[in-house]
Amino acid sequence: MFQNVSKKHMRECTLVSLDWWLGIVHIDKTIPRLDDEGDSDS
Repeated sequence: MFQNVSKKHMRECTLVSLDWWLGIVHIDKTIPRLDDEGDSDS
């Protein structure tokens, strides 16, 4: 029983992490100025 609960918990944590990452990526794309400054050097 504990294994099932922890698996479900891990799955929920993974989904939350993916949501968080997608949010970060979305913010990155909505602020192209920061990206442009970083790309100027390379």
